[in-house]
Amino acid sequence: MNLINKSSDLISLTYVPFAFLLILCALLLLSSCAEPEYTLDYTGPSPGSGDAIYPKTPAGQQIKQHLTAMSGVGEDAEANYQKSLAKMRANPEVTHVLAEVYAAIPEEDYFRRTLVVEALKEMRSVDALPYLSRIANAPIPKDRLPENTEVNTRENEIVIRITAVQGLSVLAAQESREANELLFKLVGHNDLTVRQLAARGYLGSSVGDTNEKLKQLYEMVPKEEHWYLTTKLTDIREVQHPEVLVDFDLEAFMKQRSDNAPSTEEIK
Repeated sequence: MNLINKSSDLISLTYVPFAFLLILCALLLLSSCAEPEYTLDYTGPSPGSGDAIYPKTPAGQQIKQHLTAMSGVGEDAEANYQKSLAKMRANPEVTHVLAEVYAAIPEEDYFRRTLVVEALKEMRSVDALPYLSRIANAPIPKDRLPENTEVNTRENEIVIRITAVQGLSVLAAQESREANELLFKLVGHNDLTVRQLAARGYLGSSVGDTNEKLKQLYEMVPKEEHWYLTTKLTDIREVQHPEVLVDFDLEAFMKQRSDNAPSTEEIK
């Protein structure tokens, strides 16, 4: 049915819910006021969102498919991801297009921005160095939603920065002197998490003498932060966990709470 040209049919739609009738009336009113030359006929994705951020090139579409694989679930999810990653690494153009895609993503799309930086990290290519450095050194904006106690956008931004730092650490471990130098500079970052990860990456680099770098950082980093200046990795199985209360009776606890709960009559 053409809603614009069938306004007389509204009389016979007495069985339609009243809210729906209001919507139809609003549509009729808008259509009667609109001029034909201003008709919006664009139905594609909005710039900077959806599929519009991916270049319509083999590399762009490959990245689009890879981000889908990164978010995949199921028994084949890991195999699909690794297969997609192998194809990405085989295409030297992908690294540069990943940077283009990152720049096109809206700032508030933290999840997709993180995925792209993770992909840049996993490319393990020196071509990614300038992009990872730029992202890691980008200023961290304040929380955009301070009134929302469940979301902290600044923390989302920090996750993106430390993912980039991890990417630099991977390259430094592959004997990239430039990545090693970039990590050293990031030890002076104003965010604790970023400088901590940068210091760990710098110490884990294959470039230079580890003991000399450790001495260098001890002089550079404030004493109260020397706790993260280490080359040792802790096995999670060796970490002491709080002792479980073996005598704790969950069923008795739940019954006690149930017994103390107000009755329906009391609530009334």
